[in-house]
Amino acid sequence: MNFKTTTYEESSFQITPLIDVVFLLLFSFMVMSVFLKLEAEISIQVPQADQGQFKTRAPGVIVVNVNSDGVIRVNRRTLTLGELRDRLKLISEVYPEQTVVIRGDEDSRHGSIMGVVDTCLEADITNVSFAVTEQGGD
Repeated sequence: MNFKTTTYEESSFQITPLIDVVFLLLFSFMVMSVFLKLEAEISIQVPQADQGQFKTRAPGVIVVNVNSDGVIRVNRRTLTLGELRDRLKLISEVYPEQTVVIRGDEDSRHGSIMGVVDTCLEADITNVSFAVTEQGGD
């Protein structure tokens, strides 16, 4: 008689990759919330518009905030037009299709906003848009 003993491997559930995925998701949500706060913390009232297109902001978009005094802020840093031009020039060399969104306060002077537009053009960035709120969206 042939008595064979069969051995069974214990099946196990690998939890390490699952933990890695959970930490990556947690990290990405934390990073996204920080970027949303950077824009939301600045007290700028963007103008209202009747016409326009709602676009979700793509990752990597540079948001330039211009307050009512003409002060330019990007990622919580106050910049001059020269500093903004230098930074945008470096970015446009690496990412030629870089998008810039200008959030100008409704009480800011037209010259301040046009200065930012001219700076974008000097830095070879032509994909520029303006942030507005929907009419009656208070």
